[in-house]
Amino acid sequence: MTDSSDQLGEIKTLISSGARASKCYGYSSLLYFQEQSIDSPVSVQALAGISRTLLSLIVADISDEDEEVAAQALKCLGFFIYHPSLVAAIAADDASLVIESLVKLIITTKIKSVCNLGVWCISMQQFNASFLDAHHNSLLQAVVHALDNPIGSLSTTFEAMQAVAKLAAQLSDKMRDSSDIWAPPIYRRLLSVDKRERDMSERTLLKIKSTILPPPPVLSKALVQDMKQRLLTWMKELLSQGMKVQTIHAWGWFICLLGSHAMKHRHLLNEMLKIPEHTFSDLNPQVLIASQVAWEGLIDALIHPPIMACGTNAAEEKYGVEQVVASRENSGVSRANGFTKSIKLVMTPLIGIISSKCDVSIHSSCLNTWCYLLHKLDTSINDPSVINLVLEPIFEAVFRMGPGGKSTRLWNLCLDLLDAFILAKCGDVEHDASSLASQQLPARTSISEPSIPGKFLLKRGSVKWLPWDVCQVDFHLNMIFIVIDQASTASVTHENRSFACEVALSPNCLNIWLEIAKGLEPCTDDVKELSLLRVGSDSTGYFATSYLLSYPFALCCCPKKSSTSLINVSLERSHVSPPGQINLECIIEVWKSLYGSFRTSQSRCSAMNGFLVDLCSMINECLDNHDSIRECTDEVDSSCKDLVPHLIYLFGDVVVYLLEDICASEIVSDEGTCKYSGDDEISRGRNSALRLAARIFSALAHLVSCLHMKQEILLFIEIICCPLLQWLSRIELLDESTKYQLQLLWTKILNCLRSSEPQIIFDSAFLKLQASLLEKTLDHPNPSISEPTITFWNSSYGKQIKLDYPQSLLHVLDKLSRNGRINLHKRILPVLERHHYSLGVNTTLPRYKVTATHNKSSKRIWLMEDAVNQLQQEEKLCPSSKRNRLELTEHQKEVRRAQQGRERDCCGRGPGIRTYTSVDFSQGNEDSQESQEF
Repeated sequence: MTDSSDQLGEIKTLISSGARASKCYGYSSLLYFQEQSIDSPVSVQALAGISRTLLSLIVADISDEDEEVAAQALKCLGFFIYHPSLVAAIAADDASLVIESLVKLIITTKIKSVCNLGVWCISMQQFNASFLDAHHNSLLQAVVHALDNPIGSLSTTFEAMQAVAKLAAQLSDKMRDSSDIWAPPIYRRLLSVDKRERDMSERTLLKIKSTILPPPPVLSKALVQDMKQRLLTWMKELLSQGMKVQTIHAWGWFICLLGSHAMKHRHLLNEMLKIPEHTFSDLNPQVLIASQVAWEGLIDALIHPPIMACGTNAAEEKYGVEQVVASRENSGVSRANGFTKSIKLVMTPLIGIISSKCDVSIHSSCLNTWCYLLHKLDTSINDPSVINLVLEPIFEAVFRMGPGGKSTRLWNLCLDLLDAFILAKCGDVEHDASSLASQQLPARTSISEPSIPGKFLLKRGSVKWLPWDVCQVDFHLNMIFIVIDQASTASVTHENRSFACEVALSPNCLNIWLEIAKGLEPCTDDVKELSLLRVGSDSTGYFATSYLLSYPFALCCCPKKSSTSLINVSLERSHVSPPGQINLECIIEVWKSLYGSFRTSQSRCSAMNGFLVDLCSMINECLDNHDSIRECTDEVDSSCKDLVPHLIYLFGDVVVYLLEDICASEIVSDEGTCKYSGDDEISRGRNSALRLAARIFSALAHLVSCLHMKQEILLFIEIICCPLLQWLSRIELLDESTKYQLQLLWTKILNCLRSSEPQIIFDSAFLKLQASLLEKTLDHPNPSISEPTITFWNSSYGKQIKLDYPQSLLHVLDKLSRNGRINLHKRILPVLERHHYSLGVNTTLPRYKVTATHNKSSKRIWLMEDAVNQLQQEEKLCPSSKRNRLELTEHQKEVRRAQQGRERDCCGRGPGIRTYTSVDFSQGNEDSQESQEF
């Protein structure tokens, strides 16, 4: 401490001497001491103790005519007013003296270096805001003088802009209010021919953007005058010199600084718009990208979404609520019209660029600007008119590019946005007038964050999606159909087409469909909402509904590149889908529920059956348009094999559902309750569904012939077991042609099992897997199903010595064994005997009660209550095949029970043996005249 004090005492003596050499040496020593004191608290404390004496000497010397003395004094002064510990030690009077001396020096000196250092001191000072506020006007005077740069020094301009940034950070409100004084010298330099001045000006504007944006009225008014007097002319001159990038860049700042004030000077705005009109038509990518970045300034100036006011005010009390409300309505309409015009103006060049054949960097920049518009629109983005003007044209243009090649990132961005918008239907978000007023997002200008080609700056949270209603379904459906259409025809090459379909098959698309379907279903409760469906096949609503219901089928038919093979496809059958996958069972249930809602609302059969014909036709086209279904190869990863789960779980289940619905319609028609339909309409619907079913069975049969590897075959059997059991159980719904295709499919499955490589071991484990199918097919009423199954059994399980037979198979095996139709090992015969005896004595649940009559050609038959339970148990054989069935009339239920009754007879070999024959119960059993219970 003593050494520091002694050093400073010597320095003070040198500075206070009148000799120039002593002063220069003293200031040089003081500068060195200050530099060393940075890491020495003791030295700083010593400086603080002598600061008042030294400051008085320094302030006197900064105006010295000797440039070296003045310059060194200013450097030492800068350290005193920068270091926090030293600033705190400066008295208020001394600080005021420092500021006043610096201001006077900057304005009066003719020495360039001295002026630069004087302004530098202002940019370095750390005085508190309250002190600076008292000296704001004098500081502003000095800084503006330096900005005007009468000496012509670029370094002076640089230091002045640094001082502006410093004062803007310390006195933001004061500087904002006075921006019309100090900002013009900065923004004018954006049009300088000197690149260093342009860069310097922009860096400063970036630093102070929070102070000047959104622009205060005083600044906008000053810019209007400046634009009329000189800036507009300068811009046109620069354009004529070929400096388009520099000009449009400056234009972006000017339009941003005009802000909403630009709308008050439409003539000036129209003149300014002639600048981007030139640049947007340029073919230079740099010019186009710069134009789009600058265009965000216009977005800031014009896009101010209207916010509805709430509550009452003094005007309502004075003039009456009705008068004020009417005035507000008129004003609101006017603002809405102006808002719409502004959106159209902003969107015009963006739509032109995104629709043109440009480099991907230009398209990326266009989407960046568009994303910024979405951000600025706030919740107004959800307005139907805004959707039509802003979302629809960009989505359509991007989706029509297709997902392949360089446009993939554009496609994905728009798909993500569409996905987020759709999923907002289920969003648990509450918005009211008061909360909207307080949810203003911070403004951002692209000038502060230049667009980077290929990189999107949008974050999902910056777009405020709100739950949408049914009136926006048309928009969503249109976008979805464009996506799937382009995904199917993205490129002539197989690789690009497969890639396009892989994108279209992403969970996003099915999620979108799922949310639309869920959102639309409640609306079908109101018959008025479905009036479009009843006007016929030339209705937009009619086709929209058809396309909506056919969309999942189109997805499932689309071949995928590098998609999940059979080995991994079983994951999709899980009730809990892995991340990124869709639960197809959920899709099926929602589809059937939505179709059922349409069906219920359409009590007039002709409209609905005609609709069913067209729907089946569309689903058939989904299969026709994808040759990969018929062009399977023997390769493991063929697209046809990847189609298996989708075909089985979606097509197959829905086809059975449609056929059951048609059967129900036939029953209703027979009863005469449908007065608007003939049998031909129902027949057309039935035939369409049957043709579709035949297509499915044919495609699967062709697929089975492609399977050779054991692991593939085993997984295929696991996948197809439940749906196949369902089809076989409802075979009475099919016509002869469709039955033939199902029989062919079953035969090929059996042949495939016997020809696998390596061979399948027909052991107890595999028998357990096949038990439900074998129970249904070994004794199936249709010989073309049962005969191949019996042959298969005799060549596989019938040769096995040791097998654990599932309990569900024992009654079928017992019957067929007694008839001598199947081979069983001798060790199972005692088991069957015991099973036969136990069933006959005390374990058989009563199913039918057959009472003999005196007429030998007939019997009376009652369906016991347990038969209903048995039927329900059969339908639960496969959990994944559960469906929402339409409510049947009492007559329909009677017909259903009669059909189910024909599936059981009393011709088994022994009491309680369940059989599957087609014996007519009206024929008598001459072997018995007594009452029997089965």
